[in-house]
Amino acid sequence: MGLSSSRDIAPPATELELAFVKSYLRIDFTDDDAILTQLIASARERCEAWCNRSFVIRNRVAYYDKITKRFELPRPPVNSVSSFTLIYLNETITLTANQDYYLMDNYNGLGDSFVILTATTYNLPPGFSLGDDLWRFNLQIVYSAGYDTDYPNNKTGSLIPFGVQEAILKTVASAYSLRANVMGTARMGTSGFMELPENAKQLLQPYKNVTI
Repeated sequence: MGLSSSRDIAPPATELELAFVKSYLRIDFTDDDAILTQLIASARERCEAWCNRSFVIRNRVAYYDKITKRFELPRPPVNSVSSFTLIYLNETITLTANQDYYLMDNYNGLGDSFVILTATTYNLPPGFSLGDDLWRFNLQIVYSAGYDTDYPNNKTGSLIPFGVQEAILKTVASAYSLRANVMGTARMGTSGFMELPENAKQLLQPYKNVTI
């Protein structure tokens, strides 16, 4: 599959609560609130990147310069698809769910979904037939991905795994403990700061999504 890029349209509306993180770190002062807020978002981004997943639900967009009839959308779990557009030269063609494409194994928004794309008379430009290869097209998909709208500490019954929440906490703790070395001196560089701590990796391992 020719995935050329994928990104969040906007960051998730919710991050792990600052007060909850400060309680975990046993911090009772406000001097570092601004940096902790940044570290929380950074920790979530790093954990998501390591897992190749979305934790908090938000909208994403993926672009493909080559497509096949079956493929996965980046950073699952996928909740829904809001637009699915084939692009050929200066033409754009909106495809219809459960007719031109199918979102399979979705499990009510919790599955590692894959898409089956079908060629029909509804989605082929003039001059193309049902037997033509789909690699001629570019593709843009806008979709919603993530486990839930908030973390277990703030939402009863949240579908975000507790292990994911704990991994983010441990990643924040590691980054906060290293901040003096990373920000104050150049001796350590940033490699130690960027690497996920091993205890966070162990917690995230069951949720790691490996795309083949």
